[in-house]
Amino acid sequence: MSNVFGLDNIQEFHTELLNKYVNQDIKMEKNLFIELTNIFRNVNEKSDRKALEVKLHNSYEAADPLDSKIIDILINLINKLSGNILINEVVKGFELITNYLDTVLSPIFHDPCHDLTLNALNFVRLSRL
Repeated sequence: MSNVFGLDNIQEFHTELLNKYVNQDIKMEKNLFIELTNIFRNVNEKSDRKALEVKLHNSYEAADPLDSKIIDILINLINKLSGNILINEVVKGFELITNYLDTVLSPIFHDPCHDLTLNALNFVRLSRL
């Protein structure tokens, strides 16, 4: 990814996201963090995705609304990411957006219950004015 966007641009974007959207005072509930750590501790390319999803859905039920967004991201990653080792693969723009960026950003910025939608045009807007 740094080859496509440049490391300086990625770091600048990361800093801007942190400053604009991340409240450093909000922390993940400790028991949920331990539970997620235990779920993913032994995950590898042979792990059963369905079993992982079931465990995550069980955690989702007990999570508060903010923590549930993290679980949404993890479930999206399980569903979209390839089971193949991609360390030497070239990832192009469309694949980068649909399999990686959208998977993480959508649960954070897309909230139809509050009329927020994440568009393909890279901005968040109100769906009705």
